[in-house]
Amino acid sequence: PSIKIEEDSFMGEGGSSFVFKSTSNYQNESVFATKILKPKLLNTLGETEIKWIKKRFYKECSIQEELCKLMPDKVVNVYDYGEYKNVLFLQMELMNKTTLQQIIENQYLFSFKNKLKVAIKLADGLDQLHSTGFFHRDIKPSNILFPKGQIFINKNEINENIEIKLSDYGLVKWIHSNSVDYYDGCIVGTLRYMSPDQIMTPNLID
Repeated sequence: PSIKIEEDSFMGEGGSSFVFKSTSNYQNESVFATKILKPKLLNTLGETEIKWIKKRFYKECSIQEELCKLMPDKVVNVYDYGEYKNVLFLQMELMNKTTLQQIIENQYLFSFKNKLKVAIKLADGLDQLHSTGFFHRDIKPSNILFPKGQIFINKNEINENIEIKLSDYGLVKWIHSNSVDYYDGCIVGTLRYMSPDQIMTPNLID
């Protein structure tokens, strides 16, 4: 199916990609989030680096696609991915615009009970992820998303039925893999949200 991205549909960006709201037709859905690898990133690299970047991107897409089948309630759904006119894209489920990061930054005054609900749901998601043999390695508030719908009943009360989904699988590691991980022995993740063990002994901790 064709993917249409409007000029004013920009949703956000990471270190290597942009995310846009898009329209298409996959599995009876019509509105999506499309992640696009930054074209300028490829334009500044040599042939070897470009091959590596593409390999990592496809690996991220395929892992997320597999995980959303195993954990549909915990992983952002994948509909399609590939390359079109030298643009690498990942077609995903459209999530709520508000991430856990934004909730923290806006200092929503929801109760300790509700904070605990979020923490339990996140812990459950990570437990399920680890049971599959995968380790995310970049858990942080901006990678914790909510499905479309009402997050808050009011400013102090979160919707009890709200689910939490994990996104961004660029640094994921499968512990049963026999292949060498490019990041083995490296410090990976986001510094602000890393444990001291990850920084001091990266060759031992994932």
